Amino acid sequence: MNTTEQNTNAKSSQESNVEFAIFDPISVKGQGDSVTESIEVPSRNAIAIFKHNGESNFSVRQYDASFNRIGGLVNEIGVYHGSKLLISNDKTIFEVTADGNWEIEIVPFFSIDSGSFDGEGAKVSGIFKAPNKGAWKIIHSGDSNFSVRLYSSKGRKGYVNEIGSYDGTVIVDFGIDTAFWVVEADGKWSIAPR
Repeated sequence: MNTTEQNTNAKSSQESNVEFAIFDPISVKGQGDSVTESIEVPSRNAIAIFKHNGESNFSVRQYDASFNRIGGLVNEIGVYHGSKLLISNDKTIFEVTADGNWEIEIVPFFSIDSGSFDGEGAKVSGIFKAPNKGAWKIIHSGDSNFSVRLYSSKGRKGYVNEIGSYDGTVIVDFGIDTAFWVVEADGKWSIAPR
């Protein structure tokens, strides 16, 4: 069982090669295993926030309106709260496996002042003005997979893909215009200019 709240008053915008729109958040809630109704996502790029309060497997797979699988977004055990990059070409369907209550909230990208970014678990940053190429310090204090990807006018580039704790410095080329980070982690982490 699931419910959907959606307002499609979207305004399109484009910065660099990252297409996004401003729209009211879309919320889908349910309990246990479910397949959502088709959800119209007003932007090709958005942020999906996932929450689960169960004790067992929580997985979310994304499909298009014809039930063609796009990919897996979440596959975790127990309580979960994280955000992922959601790429949609119009309508999206989620297949959820869960033993507890869950929520998926689709929100537009937002602007942040700089590329510095920190948090815990899986997160997507807001869009920021691309700083100059330079050395950036990246730290993770978790036990599982840790990856850091940057999306910019130069496309997508991975800077870290490790298991467990990580403490290193990398040279980041942000390209021009704007960029945003996508982080996969199970612990606390930070990304900042050195």
